[in-house]
Amino acid sequence: MYKSHGFVDADCHWTCSMQSTPGGASGPIGATRSQRRRCYRCLLQLLRLVLVQDAAGRERLAKAAWDQNFIAEAPVAIVFLVDLNEASVRYGLRGRELYSLLDVGAAIENLILAALDYGLGTCWVGAFKEEEVARALNSPPGLRPVSIVSLGHASKQPNEREKKPLEQLLIRERFGET
Repeated sequence: MYKSHGFVDADCHWTCSMQSTPGGASGPIGATRSQRRRCYRCLLQLLRLVLVQDAAGRERLAKAAWDQNFIAEAPVAIVFLVDLNEASVRYGLRGRELYSLLDVGAAIENLILAALDYGLGTCWVGAFKEEEVARALNSPPGLRPVSIVSLGHASKQPNEREKKPLEQLLIRERFGET
């Protein structure tokens, strides 16, 4: 990363950038690329992405996801994996069990928001058999499949769900204080 795009931390080479993605990446896939340029305490790059456009590959993923057939029906499925070995190197168990998942969640949220900007639909899938997804991708040991996101033009608009009021979710300062 470039010093002019962020600021330098004593422990890390780069921490935060608000610049656009270089290299011409655009669209939702570009958003996952720009994920590498968001704010980090340390740039571990634990995330791996597998773009699956082949119909047979999407079918295998749908089967591994307990027959969630919309995965096969969408023109693109993106599998988000984390490198468990890299996650453990610097932060041990916390890196492996938490930071790596935060990395994936942030990348997926960026992808979803970018897809919406392009008029595309997504579905974030977490219910699948990890071993079967890993086998379908022929992924090397140490890479854990965490999520699948289907991407394409939505066939229908999702129903609005009732949301809890912010007052039920937001705690100011500490629990038990008003």
